[in-house]
Amino acid sequence: MDQTTHRGALAAIGTCSACPLLTMCQIAAAHEFATGRPPSSMIWAAIPYDEVGTEIRLDFLKEFIARRDGRSSSVKRTSSQRSGAAA
Repeated sequence: MDQTTHRGALAAIGTCSACPLLTMCQIAAAHEFATGRPPSSMIWAAIPYDEVGTEIRLDFLKEFIARRDGRSSSVKRTSSQRSGAAA
């Protein structure tokens, strides 16, 4: 999750979801959590995690990546902002 795009993250989640080893990955992830070692900055068992191991909700994934990259996808620019004109 350190460098992927929103599209790349969704592709990875889709690949995980279709993988025949998904159940084994889910069990391994649960074990890591139980031992105090949550996954960080990755997608594991079709779930994205931030740098401290907190699950990133899929409905927030695009915004998370935008903020990570120093921009916010929820902020809409007006036509005067795009053109550089004073409001």
